[in-house]
Amino acid sequence: MEYVIKFLADFEVPIYLILGIVAVVYLRRIVISLEEKRTAIFGLEREAAQRKVTAAASILILVGLLTVMEFVVATFFGWGALAGGDLCHPDDRGAYHPHHHPAWTCSN
Repeated sequence: MEYVIKFLADFEVPIYLILGIVAVVYLRRIVISLEEKRTAIFGLEREAAQRKVTAAASILILVGLLTVMEFVVATFFGWGALAGGDLCHPDDRGAYHPHHHPAWTCSN
């Protein structure tokens, strides 16, 4: 588990870039599908365009959730994996981490 957390913390920026690119692609698909739906003449065309909008919106929601999960793992659990522990929480003494981050006491 700590290897996964360390991987997610180490590759935080590339993961955000990939998720951002996927989000832009599916946002573009939503815009195109909404335009198709607006210009559709027949009911079947509207239904097909609505299915495309729904599918793209579902992927966008999934990408949003993955982005939030990446942020939480990399921000709150990442310091523990980098320090050698698997879970970390702020130090009650209010001391500071050597990297100018609030101190973390990690449990192994």
